[in-house]
Amino acid sequence: MREKLCKFITGPSGYPGSDPTGNNRGTLPQVGPGLVKLAHRLQARCNMPATATSREAKSQSQQALLPLLQLRAQHAPGLFGFERLNNPHPRAQSLRDAATPVVFPEKLAHHLGRPQQLADRWLPVAVPDTLARAFGCDASMDAGRALLRRRLADLCGRLDAQLEYAPRVTQQGPCRLITVFRHVGFQVDYVSRRVSVARIDARGNAQTLDLEVELGVPLCTSYWLRWIIEELRLGVVTGQRPLFVTERQAAAHDNWLMETAYRLLRGDPRFVWLRREGLPHALGLDRTLSAFAVHARQARGAGKMPRSTYNLVWRHEQLFRQVARENPQLLKMLELFLREGRLPLKADPVAEMRDYFRAKGCSEAAWRYVHRHGDRLFSVACSMATNNGLLHVCLSYLRTLDAAGLPPPPPPTLARAWFRCYIPGGRDRLLFFTRWCAVHPTVIRVLLLTADARRRFPEFSAFVSEATGVLHWAMATGHVLTKSQARAGWRWLRRNWQGWYLATQRIEGMRYQGWGFPLPQTVIGRFEVLPLTNGAALIEEAYVMRNCLDLYASRCESGDVRLFSVRCAETGRRIATLGLGADWVEGGWHVLDIRRCANRPPTVELQRLAVEVVQRCNARCSVGRNAPDDKRR
Repeated sequence: MREKLCKFITGPSGYPGSDPTGNNRGTLPQVGPGLVKLAHRLQARCNMPATATSREAKSQSQQALLPLLQLRAQHAPGLFGFERLNNPHPRAQSLRDAATPVVFPEKLAHHLGRPQQLADRWLPVAVPDTLARAFGCDASMDAGRALLRRRLADLCGRLDAQLEYAPRVTQQGPCRLITVFRHVGFQVDYVSRRVSVARIDARGNAQTLDLEVELGVPLCTSYWLRWIIEELRLGVVTGQRPLFVTERQAAAHDNWLMETAYRLLRGDPRFVWLRREGLPHALGLDRTLSAFAVHARQARGAGKMPRSTYNLVWRHEQLFRQVARENPQLLKMLELFLREGRLPLKADPVAEMRDYFRAKGCSEAAWRYVHRHGDRLFSVACSMATNNGLLHVCLSYLRTLDAAGLPPPPPPTLARAWFRCYIPGGRDRLLFFTRWCAVHPTVIRVLLLTADARRRFPEFSAFVSEATGVLHWAMATGHVLTKSQARAGWRWLRRNWQGWYLATQRIEGMRYQGWGFPLPQTVIGRFEVLPLTNGAALIEEAYVMRNCLDLYASRCESGDVRLFSVRCAETGRRIATLGLGADWVEGGWHVLDIRRCANRPPTVELQRLAVEVVQRCNARCSVGRNAPDDKRR
């Protein structure tokens, strides 16, 4: 196969398309850089003697490559020309040899007109059935898959060709433009001290965009592939959409191309080199400022070093250097103040931050507390907050700790459990307002002091679970600790929480005496299905699984709903909660809902379990024959 391809490319005389008599049979069709790479490899492997040294092999390969370059320059000087062929990055050959996913003969056959037979072997990726059906001819899914794989093969071939070259650096006055993949650029402006991302069209014109991108390890998402898809006219959103393809299907088509091509790129060593070494070296960012930006980035920022954070550090370089010399733990606080414009920037920035906290009602001891623990004090609160301004989150959290007497900061696991007590539905997003904490400061102080004493113990996770129950008890009762109760400490809190919990269960059990079930406790596969027969069981399930199951007690008592706890048959661990609804007209039961912890969607295995439970319930009894009059139509 390789000998035939080599003869077709180079011919016996070494010139493309020539026969033994020297007559040219015709010009080679428009081919991409992948064909030139293949000719390079085949000429080096097929026409080189077995005893030739590596230096001779290199010279022979270069001689075989020159005619193809001339032909490519004459017949295909368009989008992906070879104006930078003489300046590849220094590790191109070694990285190309290590790029095992690239199979050159199949790519060559793709360019020569047989893509349908070889696209499946070259790119063994799965095409969604919805896209294959939408883009197939006469609802043929095979034709749709072949079309999408051809487009993906074309896109990957162009990307593979551009990976051969180092980032292109162009000096434009005080700015420097770094170009990769022909259409993706990074512009560094040394006058305004700003790094921005640019989209480059086919004519070389750069359009600056205000996008939040990663600068530490660039190209960490697949968004930039959309520009290449649009320039190559492979997309459907910006191009001419087929007649029966909706906008949603067109967007799914482009997203599939982007995500699949990026997944294949991440396995290429050349792309790894470009992200980790080539592009960061071409950007030439200051290492000290980069370290400041990494330390000052927020928990909910984009990636390792967001562009906006680096630009902010670059514009206020002297302030960050001054704060880093005095207390590096305040760099993130300085970034928050600068981003929200709360500093007058006239004197010492640390003194200005202190004055701001004092003006907002915090004590001098609270500022010393912040100065000692640094920005890690607010890391969990900022990561879970939904507020637009994170500085207000820091102030609200600091006021709560100040009211509790400034105890040691809680560990991250306990802080998350604390904040989740105020979040309905178990989501990790909380709105911090002025009086967000419904627990009295005396309880908070005892809780944090005990956590600081036990944070290094192996059983700290069990303490966090108990602390969550204590917080719920304190929120429900609003209890204020007396001096003797505060001296008793954690043991008194835990004992009262357990008593309150048992009392709540007894009250619910008296109010709702219980109800019958169409299915007793049973084991199905590796799951144990346990019926929840009273209000106490509902409260316990709602408390552990972090859902609103306790609100269904009245519906269970009326017979409209039956609830089950799905647990592991071996360990007894709770896995999901299953709800069945009664059909009073047709008779029987149907699946109302099945959810995992914190209302997460079920897996396919749990969905099959729900169907099995419904079938067993319907086999045992029916609800239509015994329906009350108010349930009938």
